[in-house]
Amino acid sequence: MRKLVLAAAVLAVAGFALPTSAATCDAEMKTVKADWSKATDIKKKDAALAHTKAAEQALARKDEKACLDSLGKARAAMK
Repeated sequence: MRKLVLAAAVLAVAGFALPTSAATCDAEMKTVKADWSKATDIKKKDAALAHTKAAEQALARKDEKACLDSLGKARAAMK
């Protein structure tokens, strides 16, 4: 029984420690802002900026899905 409990505890901790495949909003925000700073087309930068601001508001609300959606739109606007 003791080994079973220990094994379950190890698996639980390992499960929480493994990185997820989905990007976090904070990490994606840094990437999008870096891409934005390198972009040269002002119209595309302006469109992306509006989506980035929406992502920042979603991040402040702790709405990860809305944040990532807005950052996806920002990325698409810069293409």
